[in-house]
Amino acid sequence: TPMRIEYQLGVTLVSSFLVTLTAFLLKLALLPHTTVPISEPVASMEQSTVSLPRTESNTTQMNQITFKKGAMTPEEYQRLYKESIEEPEKFWAKVANDTLSWVKPFTTVFEPGKESVFDGFRWFGDGQLNACYNAVDRPAKQHPDKVALIWEPNDPNKEQPVKVTFKQLHARVQQVAHYLKFKVGVKKGDRVTIYMPQLPETLYAILACARIGAVHNVVFAGFAAESLQSRILDSGSRVLLTVNGFHRGNKFVEMKSVVDKALVGCPSVTDVIVLRRETDNIVNVMKEGRDVWWEDTIAKAPEQCEPVV
Repeated sequence: TPMRIEYQLGVTLVSSFLVTLTAFLLKLALLPHTTVPISEPVASMEQSTVSLPRTESNTTQMNQITFKKGAMTPEEYQRLYKESIEEPEKFWAKVANDTLSWVKPFTTVFEPGKESVFDGFRWFGDGQLNACYNAVDRPAKQHPDKVALIWEPNDPNKEQPVKVTFKQLHARVQQVAHYLKFKVGVKKGDRVTIYMPQLPETLYAILACARIGAVHNVVFAGFAAESLQSRILDSGSRVLLTVNGFHRGNKFVEMKSVVDKALVGCPSVTDVIVLRRETDNIVNVMKEGRDVWWEDTIAKAPEQCEPVV
């Protein structure tokens, strides 16, 4: 329904902001070691912990926080903490502007709910951004050769770990987005079901959906056909991304056959893109006009697709 679409799109954007915000906050804190009172000077800033004062405005704060060399001093942290309590809108406006790229800058920071502060409140309500751009494009421009993700295989004796830089992630995500948008015709607000195990391609697909404004409907790869079918029907998805099979531990999962069983009762699905993960001891049945191989389509798509708002 339109309400569900709007909600899921909102969750995607909020999740992106929270991830970015978490990364910002993690720069401040590491694992605790020795405790240093805030009133005393810190002899070594390699690792030092300060106790935070308890205030009525913050009843769930951490008791201690540890600083790493090169991050910030306890005094700097105390100053930022004080500002976040005394002038929260000014503080979070600066965080949002410093850590996110906005297509349409926000003019309001926080809007309380009509009945109470928690009833329909909004953060940065009139601002507009693209979650994928902030998660991929920004770091790809700033440090393209930095590793964005590390994938560990199910069996290290058969496959090697894969390291993907932000530059490579940017290219792969754009390929998926381009194919979905220009070849399959996925539009903003459309639902795309992703029924895949933990692979780099799974992340490419999720980010590509955010890039073109589609709602990603991620279904756990261990679910049976009935569970997959109900989630496709519930979301109204017409596009499905999956794999032909994969190993989880010593167990082999023939995923495409599960998909075929589920889609018997899903007439809305018109396009199925299948990543070829297994080649041995598997019979690949592809339905003409509906099923295509990832390697023949997405992998050959242009590495170009502008983000939408």
